[in-house]
Amino acid sequence: EVNVADVQHQLDVPWVQAQTYWTIERREALRNRAPARFIDLVKSRRVDAMVSLANILEERFWQAPASSSDDLHPYGVPYWFPKLTTTAGEGFYGGSASGFTTTAGIDPATASENTPSISGGESKWRSYCAGSTGYYTALDATAIKTLKKAWLKTHFQSPLLVQDLVEGPLSNFRLFMNANTQVDYETLAEKQNENLGRDLAPFNGVTAFRRAPVIYIAYLDADSTANPIYGINFNKFKVFVLDQDYLREGDAITDRPQHNVFTTFVDLSYAIVCINRQQSGFVVSIF
Repeated sequence: EVNVADVQHQLDVPWVQAQTYWTIERREALRNRAPARFIDLVKSRRVDAMVSLANILEERFWQAPASSSDDLHPYGVPYWFPKLTTTAGEGFYGGSASGFTTTAGIDPATASENTPSISGGESKWRSYCAGSTGYYTALDATAIKTLKKAWLKTHFQSPLLVQDLVEGPLSNFRLFMNANTQVDYETLAEKQNENLGRDLAPFNGVTAFRRAPVIYIAYLDADSTANPIYGINFNKFKVFVLDQDYLREGDAITDRPQHNVFTTFVDLSYAIVCINRQQSGFVVSIF
């Protein structure tokens, strides 16, 4: 008999929309035209609108929807890499995020989320996580040991050359921390003792762990209790955009009640997708 294994699953990741706009009044433009122009009014308002869009995209990237009924937030990093919150441990225990029974339509476990007693479901559809209250109380040699283990278990790779920091598949491995954790990390790295120095040493002047850059994320400062350290492999963790709706900038439009006011809209449809939860990253919490 020939048996064919069931090796395919279908992901269900919804599109989300983002939008920004800027407005100018016709007579404002006339007053700010050359040669009397002091500032480029249109440019400054467009830049302000695009910066606001970039800020909300970054903020949503580091958030998870509140529940399966939340259709305003994309499936951000905490959705794919839920933290251990109830029972201490380390391993592939990351089930579905809080408020969800599946992860992108695939059930990683039948037990409650975020517990080492996880069972059932698709065991290969669980992310790597470590920590919980009292497991690590400080970023010390023990926590660094866990980072090393998470690095190995999720098949992370170190950049070999300086060029690997900016291009190629080895440039897609990154670690992300909040301010408190990164300051503690850099302080620990400065000690450069024989046990930790090689793994924590800067690479080409960049704060690094095993030569992979460590990046500060302001939006993680709000999580000052768990102080999560996220490792992300962007070869497996991707942002998809909808063709012909990727930062689509329309024509300036107006209407009859405000015929001198022109508004330009920029639209974006995107989705954040993890294609391999066991190799796309990990989270280590320092409570």
